[in-house]
Amino acid sequence: MNEAKLRFWFYVAGILTAIFLAVHLSMLFITPLNFVERTSTTTVDYYLRNYFYDTALSLLLIFAFIHATLGVRRTLHDYGIKNTKGVVITMFAILFILLYFLFTSFV
Repeated sequence: MNEAKLRFWFYVAGILTAIFLAVHLSMLFITPLNFVERTSTTTVDYYLRNYFYDTALSLLLIFAFIHATLGVRRTLHDYGIKNTKGVVITMFAILFILLYFLFTSFV
């Protein structure tokens, strides 16, 4: 893939990350709970049963990770490391492992 397409996907992932981060923060601060109540097990379980919020968190993880991976790739490329394919493959493997744990821990 050429640099223009990668830059386009970097920008798209950044914009989508910002959108889902806004959803996440609005869900956190829309309730008048303090930090201890907001992070209690019952409150977290309640919010994670909301499939819209659970999907938004998953998409936030995916888009933020894609954005970060492309940023790390570009940084390595700028420092003269041309073969960054292994780094990108490793980071996407980590993403799939994180998604596996995310989707299997809330059943």
